Amino acid sequence: QDSLNIIACAQGVKISEGGLPVVVDPAASIAALIAKTDQQMGGPYYSPGNQDLIDVLGPSRSVNFVIDDPGCEANWLLQRGVNSIVQKQANRTSRSTNGPQGKTFWGFLNTCTDPLWRMISVVRTRKAVREAIPRTLEKYIGKKLGAHLVTVIVQSLNEFISELKALPEPAVIDGYARWDRSLNDNASMRVGGLVITLNFEETPDLLDLQVYTGRYEAAFNVLATEIQAAMQAYNISGQLPA
Repeated sequence: QDSLNIIACAQGVKISEGGLPVVVDPAASIAALIAKTDQQMGGPYYSPGNQDLIDVLGPSRSVNFVIDDPGCEANWLLQRGVNSIVQKQANRTSRSTNGPQGKTFWGFLNTCTDPLWRMISVVRTRKAVREAIPRTLEKYIGKKLGAHLVTVIVQSLNEFISELKALPEPAVIDGYARWDRSLNDNASMRVGGLVITLNFEETPDLLDLQVYTGRYEAAFNVLATEIQAAMQAYNISGQLPA
């Protein structure tokens, strides 16, 4: 779907041209941030969100942002597939929390309506894997189709998935490749056809963090133990003389 490749942003960005601020489309700045993230992280598997845009003065207009308020404009927009540029920290001069100088790209989603394919990083990981597979398996084209070749191909795909799982921030949670007889009929194999299925699940980005707080009476057991230890250190008894 085309919407998988569309990243919407609610604002333009201000850049300096000839010493004057000019409002331009944010596409180039977002693309530069994605490229920077790819380079720093070693691959196209990670979100560009929650990072500062490069070489911009700020957004064309401020968007209200409160991290723990799902109803603030930035989070309201995000729930509808529209990213924004926000200021996460108060300006040291004005103390404004949502001034026009904010540069943080609060962007994690594309415009796809399918919740499984809304995350930018998930779509880019899937595309990267699909693009890597032909290059990885090209050397096997022209080899004799047999049990050994099929085993080698399946193992190569499984090793690829294992490499993605082993990254410091895993690009995929898990997956596997396999040969399915039902997908490989005699007629297809007779003319050199082979079908391998590769199923895997990309690692999602954390987008909805909820922390519930409650009272913890057992903490007083810790306090009592600390008090008892302190009393023993000073040779103080917990009993009054008769």
